[in-house]
Amino acid sequence: MIKLFILLAIGCYTNSEQFHSFSSLDINGNKLKLEDLAGKVVLIVNVASECGYTDSHYTALQQLYQLLKPTGYPCNQFGAQEPGSRHQIKEFIKQYSVSFNIMDKVEVVGKNADPVWKYLVQSSGMSPKWNFYKYLVGGEGEVLQVWGPDVPVHDILDVVQAAVDHLDQPQVQMERPLSAEEIAHDEL
Repeated sequence: MIKLFILLAIGCYTNSEQFHSFSSLDINGNKLKLEDLAGKVVLIVNVASECGYTDSHYTALQQLYQLLKPTGYPCNQFGAQEPGSRHQIKEFIKQYSVSFNIMDKVEVVGKNADPVWKYLVQSSGMSPKWNFYKYLVGGEGEVLQVWGPDVPVHDILDVVQAAVDHLDQPQVQMERPLSAEEIAHDEL
């Protein structure tokens, strides 16, 4: 009975529309409704100001902004590499001319993890083990791919481009098959 409950609880998070039901506070304290991202490919990243991956990732994420909207969630859980306040983080990211979404500092793993991150982890089966884990989320809220910090943003561009292109392709609407009653035919 307990195993069934756990499977059902995890199953709740695998509903692709669940992702778009969440909201988060951005670095300025404004609410971002993830439903505003429905129909768009999004890259969700746990970011940190004092990590060895910081410079390369912030630079590449800003360049990626032309293709899709990265969304960074500052997190201090790995090596205490995001110790700053909201104001300090805002000042730090100015050097990268960040124009993509930077959210308020959150926890991404554990019992106090932000609901967005609980969804990402449970949907993908992959939990961040360090800063700059990248979760590619499709237009319907499904986790398409996850990369660790050792995979540079430039190395994922083909996959990101394919996901964006897939959304841009016109969707073909299939007609339902005719029932036997609807098919007009003569029997000899």
